[in-house]
Amino acid sequence: MARPKCAERSVRLSVTLDENDYRALRELAESCGLSVAWMMRRAAAEFVARHDKDDVLMIERRGEDRAA
Repeated sequence: MARPKCAERSVRLSVTLDENDYRALRELAESCGLSVAWMMRRAAAEFVARHDKDDVLMIERRGEDRAA
């Protein structure tokens, strides 16, 4: 079933994941009957909702994550 059209435009994004992370995501998605793409969109939306700009800057300063 195709996703319903929404008023917001979508943007395509490519990311590179560690092979083990991708395998785990794929297995989780399959076990839940979801796509990896749907899970990644949901994860991005939840991350944005949970963190503000200052919080993300602190993550970068601690070295836990780096922008690619």
